[in-house]
Amino acid sequence: MVLDIFREAQGVALSSRQIGEALAARKALEPSTALIEQMQKNALNVVHRLQRTGTLVAAGRNGPGATWTVV
Repeated sequence: MVLDIFREAQGVALSSRQIGEALAARKALEPSTALIEQMQKNALNVVHRLQRTGTLVAAGRNGPGATWTVV
């Protein structure tokens, strides 16, 4: 799902918060603060795994948070 979100972003760098919000929307869940934070943590774990495999690379910062993009 996370990789699909990056593909749909068409090269735009995404933060873990943006990915978490997109995951909640895909699962049709009510976007509460606690839910978004949990989805963000899950997304961050997936992003780190994809980064280790070379699928994603760090793209910089978006305010206080890091962003990534598909290679």
